[in-house]
Amino acid sequence: LQSLTAVWRQHGSGRAQKRMVRNLRRKEIRRYKQRTGIATLPRPFASQSAGELWRPGKVEDIKIVILPEAAGANAVRTTRQRMRKLLHDTLRQEGQTIVELVNAGNSDNRRLPAVASGSIGPHDALRCLYLEELGTAIFPELEDNQRAELERGGATVLPNLLVSLDTPGVSAVSVDPSSSWHRKKINLGAAMATGVRGKGVSIGLLDSGIDDQHPEFAGRAMLYRAFPATFIPGRQEKVRDYDIHGTHVAGICVGRTIGIAPEAHLSVAAVLTERDLYGRIGGHLAQILQGLNWLAGKAGAHGEGVDIVNASLGIAELDQKQRRALYDAISGFGTLGGIIVAATGNSRKGYGHHGFPARFDHVIAVGASDIDDRVADFSDWGPACAIDSDIDAHKPDLVAPGVDIHSSVPFNKYRVLSGTSMATPIVSAAAALLIEADPSLRDNAARLKERLLQLTARLPSEEFESRRSGRGRLDLAKLVEFCNAN
Repeated sequence: LQSLTAVWRQHGSGRAQKRMVRNLRRKEIRRYKQRTGIATLPRPFASQSAGELWRPGKVEDIKIVILPEAAGANAVRTTRQRMRKLLHDTLRQEGQTIVELVNAGNSDNRRLPAVASGSIGPHDALRCLYLEELGTAIFPELEDNQRAELERGGATVLPNLLVSLDTPGVSAVSVDPSSSWHRKKINLGAAMATGVRGKGVSIGLLDSGIDDQHPEFAGRAMLYRAFPATFIPGRQEKVRDYDIHGTHVAGICVGRTIGIAPEAHLSVAAVLTERDLYGRIGGHLAQILQGLNWLAGKAGAHGEGVDIVNASLGIAELDQKQRRALYDAISGFGTLGGIIVAATGNSRKGYGHHGFPARFDHVIAVGASDIDDRVADFSDWGPACAIDSDIDAHKPDLVAPGVDIHSSVPFNKYRVLSGTSMATPIVSAAAALLIEADPSLRDNAARLKERLLQLTARLPSEEFESRRSGRGRLDLAKLVEFCNAN
């Protein structure tokens, strides 16, 4: 702009001079677009009204396009440029498809669907959502030939997989419904005696939402955003829990009287908003990724992303190509220094039926234990999934109390639930206590994970040798030694 102003002053005024400046400006914009790849994606709705052009896609037709992870300090920017170039080189051959790639951060408060299809004269048009922090794009639909072209260009195209929650049923262990035995079992009192409460640390939940009016969250500042399966924008809906699961998990994590880290900041991404044929609450992969993208980049106490993501959910089965793609997508959060804590699942099917993302080596996988320090019979386990190495490791990484856990549910009530979903927020909150105790662990996911796995107590030998409990059961008594050492 300064150079354009200088040209204006040198050549005086008049129509010719104004035209010259306009041309210079357009020339510089063209150069910028060519350099960044923006010029390959024109805005197709410029000549038509939104109502005539865009049609929301069907949830089951949505596709997710993931590029292999880009290396280096400019990985996010590089991946964006590669995505744009790939779309230009494949989908716009012979001019048959026009693509508008919309940043997730710019999709708020628009009347147009975030993911939609349409047509411009003889051309097809796709309005796709680009998840900046994950280097991933969500498409309303793709023809078989388009999918094949994208995969030949190096991308992986995933279907919009359903993510549902397994309920483990009634446990064999009987405890007082109003007790918080899990807090005593992990020696929370010893940790609290050091003064740590999770203050200054941001935790994000990928879950069914939250009842923010519950007394456990009274006076708490939190962020909430819902990610419906349809990607049709509207006014930001009132904070709600689409089930009871999210409120229960949140209470365990940061509840005022029952939480492990009661002063941690909470951001809630409501991504489990649908019910399957069996009535179980769940969501779709596109929702999960969109929620993770928001937590990684826009949520948190200062809008810079959360430190820890709690994922009390999982996908049961992925083929090898899908595993690689999902691994690359969620690695984007790890490159920013955040860490994901995920539940292994409650299928009761035995070895090898644990879910994703808990299987991934760079995710902290959590199993469930009971009041007698036995691994719960429903707690899934199996080999770790390491994409770039042949490590001989198993999941979970550790276990935490997950049988008959007392916590909050909507409408100011409390309820006892069981599952690895209940064990996971205990570990997420423990990670928050660790970061408060040693702020240097923030933005260093590998070091934080190793420190967290040191806060464990060995279970009975038969459980430890079976590899079902990882490093053992979470024990915050060791946090006292850690705080004293720092």
